[in-house]
Amino acid sequence: MTIQWSDFALASFEEIIIWYELEAGRQVADSVQNRIWQQVQDLRKIDPARRSDADSTGVRQGGTTTLGRFCVSPKVEKIDGFPMSLPASELFPGTRKLVISNLPYVAFIRQLNGAVWEVVDVVHTARKFPKTG
Repeated sequence: MTIQWSDFALASFEEIIIWYELEAGRQVADSVQNRIWQQVQDLRKIDPARRSDADSTGVRQGGTTTLGRFCVSPKVEKIDGFPMSLPASELFPGTRKLVISNLPYVAFIRQLNGAVWEVVDVVHTARKFPKTG
C-alpha cells in the first residue's frame, strides 16, 4: 500500500505543526508531528492479503499486531476487509476518516487506485463545517 499526501494536506499539516510550535514549543510540535505522521503512515504497513491472527510477519498480541518492530492497531488493520474501520466521510464524498488517536485531528483519505491512498486533508475536530444534506 502506498500513501500520498496532497499539497493541500501537507499545507494543513504544516499549519498544525507551526501552531503547536508557537503555542507550546518545539518539543510538543515534534511530538504532534510524529504522532500524526506515524498514524497515517501505519496504513502502509498493512498487507490486505494477510488476514490471519498470526503469520510469518505478525503475531497477534493483546489487541495489536506486531509487524517487525511496528505495532499496528486492529482498527487500521481492517482498512480493506472492514471499510467501516475507516468510515466514509459525509463532509467530503469519496473520502474516509482516519481519527488520529490522542489528538483532536482527523485525516481524510481516499483510495486513488488499487493500493494507492491519498491524504486529502488533516483537520481539527472542532472545525465547523457547513451542514450537508
